Amino acid sequence: MALPASSDPRLIAAFLVLLVIFAAAISGFSSVLWLTVGGIGGAFLAQPAWQLLQRIYIFRNNTANARPTAEELRELAYTDDLTGLTNRASFLEKLEALCQSEDSLEFALLFIDLDGFKHVNDVYGHEAGDGLLRHIAQRLKGCNTTGLKLVARLGGDEFTAIIQADKLDATALAAAESLVEAVNEPLVLVGQSLRIGASVGIARYPQDATAPSALLRNADTAMYQAKANGRNSIRLFSRELEEHKRDYFRMVSDLQGAMERSEFQLHYQPKLDLQSGEVLGLEALFRWQHESRGNVPPSRVIPVAEESGLIIPLGEWVLEAACAQLARWRSQFNRPALTVAVNVSLRQLSSGALVDTVRHFLASACLPSDALEIEITETCAASDPEQAARILRVLRNMGVRISLDDFGTGYASLSYLRQLPIDTVKLDRSFISNVHKNARDRAIVAATAQIARQFNINVVAEGIEDPRQIAPLLELGIQCGQGFYFSKPLPAEKIPELLD
Repeated sequence: MALPASSDPRLIAAFLVLLVIFAAAISGFSSVLWLTVGGIGGAFLAQPAWQLLQRIYIFRNNTANARPTAEELRELAYTDDLTGLTNRASFLEKLEALCQSEDSLEFALLFIDLDGFKHVNDVYGHEAGDGLLRHIAQRLKGCNTTGLKLVARLGGDEFTAIIQADKLDATALAAAESLVEAVNEPLVLVGQSLRIGASVGIARYPQDATAPSALLRNADTAMYQAKANGRNSIRLFSRELEEHKRDYFRMVSDLQGAMERSEFQLHYQPKLDLQSGEVLGLEALFRWQHESRGNVPPSRVIPVAEESGLIIPLGEWVLEAACAQLARWRSQFNRPALTVAVNVSLRQLSSGALVDTVRHFLASACLPSDALEIEITETCAASDPEQAARILRVLRNMGVRISLDDFGTGYASLSYLRQLPIDTVKLDRSFISNVHKNARDRAIVAATAQIARQFNINVVAEGIEDPRQIAPLLELGIQCGQGFYFSKPLPAEKIPELLD
């Protein structure tokens, strides 16, 4: 049978339909007709005819020897294509059956969300992300924990599990811990050793809800609170969490409105030469005066902005405003060496856009790269030290200065001096507050300063609030500091008093 000579797509479509019917007839398998004709109308113009013929041929060969049973078709419909786990449709059906069961057995619904999955997708690509999901799915399914009845993938990096057992709370928490440990195990993908975490929320039937949708929503609420507490956290649902989630969404809405209305401000805290008292630089600090909430502390804003993704546009605003303001001060007071430090969050560091954003705002303000200092915390670096090192190295090669904030509060502080391209470490205030009267704190500060010098790294003392702290710091070789003793963070209009 030859293709019609005409190039009219309608004739070609008609010919292909006849060919499909012919294939169905000789195979005796009506599903061929259902599968291929059902997709021809929208596909024949987008694909060459030979591809459609190839699809028909392959499908016929694959099904010539066996007609799929209703059970097999159901299994295909209710299985997640990527991971082989129970899919969302099947899980919701089984959850509803459990909730409507006459036995009314207690059970716990675990909502599992991977920590750091987006970072893997962004950095290593979606193929690596899919491979990671397949590995994690098998770990969850194979987890040997009491009461585990079902593991499903809802979609993306979200999984669920059902736990049924006596002493439900304790068993569900133990199961959640086992699942988190299974996720935490390192795995090798695309030649890299990767390790991610998981946040787990737990809702119980019938204690927390009796309707399937409410139970799933409550487990999701608990998961969000677990995620807000940091990586690898687990939370049981409570009514207080429900109110917390409502407040979270109100805060997100308020933040979006505040960005549109330009309600944010930057305050600046000076860093000084401890010997001369000269202002060497300024740290830009975010402030928000809300019309009804009042002064919203950064510790309340930043976690919400980080979780919601608003930290990206918020961080861009801070960078732009800080660079523009520094350029004005440099010109106004003839201070070409004056610098500004901007804090960068984990989300910003892993977004992939930080380098271009920094380059753009430096150029817009006509500032040299060494006018800007990027500050990261140890927590930020700990998430993915290798990725952090790559991004920070690019920035440092541009000339941007890199500072490690709250130094000494993490579990791997000294290793970061070797791993990360750091210009400055800022000693946490907990070591500075008693440096003038506590021999152990003084010894820690002395050792840190000595190690930093070996790496050609500057040391800044944070949280100086007592003039008696200055002399021992100078004796230990620390030349720079900041704190309320010198100045609290001030609005931009107050800074000229410090620069005159």
